[in-house]
Amino acid sequence: MKWNMELCAKLEAIKYEHTFIMSEHLGIPIRKGESIHHKNGIRDDNRLENLELWHVGQPAGQRVEDKLKWALDFIEEYKDFKKT
Repeated sequence: MKWNMELCAKLEAIKYEHTFIMSEHLGIPIRKGESIHHKNGIRDDNRLENLELWHVGQPAGQRVEDKLKWALDFIEEYKDFKKT
């Protein structure tokens, strides 16, 4: 089987198109622990109104003290986030 490298490059670009669109909209790169979710579940529907920023991080520990620290750090990190 012969690989079509140009086609592979295009498919790879399409795979991350939603991330590029959201990053451009927010004016910042998507950070580690963030992902872009397709609201309607259709992965090639990359209209801005169908995309939303998700954060996948969570505290490793279960102690209240750990969760509170994580939550306060999270709030500080996203204090300037503007809902779209």
